[in-house]
Amino acid sequence: MENQQLKVDNLGLESLTNGKENPTFKLIISVLTNISELERDSILERQQEGMGIAKA
Repeated sequence: MENQQLKVDNLGLESLTNGKENPTFKLIISVLTNISELERDSILERQQEGMGIAKA
């Protein structure tokens, strides 16, 4: 299977550099993934609190 390359032009980043995985790109994607997971957890927590208030 051939590697696909992703470019983020406004950040000047590419997922592959010289055919190899770009560690900076991988780090940024990892951080963004963790932030989105934290936000999703926060949304679910607020939703549960709202449902509890509505039931009360």
